[in-house]
Amino acid sequence: MIQRLWRIKDTRPLNLGVFCCLICLSSGLILTPLRNGTITTKNYETSDIRRNIILATKDRETEFHSKPQTKKFRIRRNVMQMARMLKCMSGCNPLSYRGYGCYCGYMGSGQPVDDIDRCCLQHDWCYAFISCPQTLIYFVPYTWQCMNPGAAHCGVASMPGVSQKCATQLCECDREFARCVSNYPCPRKKPGCKASNYIMLQTISNNDI
Repeated sequence: MIQRLWRIKDTRPLNLGVFCCLICLSSGLILTPLRNGTITTKNYETSDIRRNIILATKDRETEFHSKPQTKKFRIRRNVMQMARMLKCMSGCNPLSYRGYGCYCGYMGSGQPVDDIDRCCLQHDWCYAFISCPQTLIYFVPYTWQCMNPGAAHCGVASMPGVSQKCATQLCECDREFARCVSNYPCPRKKPGCKASNYIMLQTISNNDI
């Protein structure tokens, strides 16, 4: 089902150096970072969202093989809601992902160590490119339901316009992340990140959890 498209025309400066298209899941928006450092939003049919975010991710991954990466954006997630969604969709202990690899912790740099770590990086991209004010990302709750083990559904929260759109996009970012990691077995131990001594220490401490 194709959901209602939001008609938003916006051009803002963005100094992230990411030359790919990232999709705001379920929002009907495609955000396109350009080489001149700006980002634009365009209408997009939600039926194409999953296919395009996969293609965009594959294009972005080629950059990791050509030069070291240092993530310049990091947004703290709504931990409790995402933890419940992870449990619903993957069946794994949410703490097993804490401090996993290079991108499943509080900081991030270098290349993802494996597919689970790549899911965490994709989630950071999703949060970084949604059309949501930074202050709302920290405080806006979203509505979702665990339909059955392995499936989650994002609902529509009863909030003012901007907050409602923000909540929907945040929920879809978290749901896509939970779906991504659910493709792999529950982690039994956490690989370290060779790109950062701090992240490596974080991983060692989190392996005791």
